[in-house]
Amino acid sequence: MRVKTESKRLEILEAATSVFLEQGYERTQMAHISDRAQCSKGTLYSYFASKDELFFEVVLGKAEHDTQHVFSEIALPGARLGTPGSMEPALCAFGTRFLQTLYAPGYQALRRLALSDGASAEVRSSVYHNGIARYQMQLATLLQQLMQCGLLRQADAQVAAAHLRALLESELLMKFLMGVLEQPSTAVLEAAAQRAVAVFVAAYGA
Repeated sequence: MRVKTESKRLEILEAATSVFLEQGYERTQMAHISDRAQCSKGTLYSYFASKDELFFEVVLGKAEHDTQHVFSEIALPGARLGTPGSMEPALCAFGTRFLQTLYAPGYQALRRLALSDGASAEVRSSVYHNGIARYQMQLATLLQQLMQCGLLRQADAQVAAAHLRALLESELLMKFLMGVLEQPSTAVLEAAAQRAVAVFVAAYGA
């Protein structure tokens, strides 16, 4: 029996990502992925039991990697959230990184696939609970720290996190959903983040 390895698993995920983006969720078959990964279908199924499971792992892996990338901005020197005067610049930097990640071409494509009719309700539910909900919980933890520092008023941190995330996307989301969003420049994303943070701080500032 061939031993499963992490390197092969990552090769399969990389191959699956490219095939899903090229073919779309519904048209992609496991045979397409095994061909791209240069492995047998038996090997592929030994790592992932179904297309749904594989697609979920592709989206979740991307979400986890990008979440670490987004939240790393908060830890940069000079962006310590407990320091007076540093909160808004730090939140703006965070918001810009969040939007850059969310509206990068590859992530937009995966997001559309997760929202497509081809993706099952089970896959969408898993993506929400293991991706979006976990991300929002991490954001809520960050905002709770700001409340404890006295930089934000006391409120439900989960609700505040939902409001901040919605504000950050408010200028772009409908265009994205309707398929008319052109690739936004860094300047556009920075300005959108600044406006969103200004509204958020006006509502939640101490």
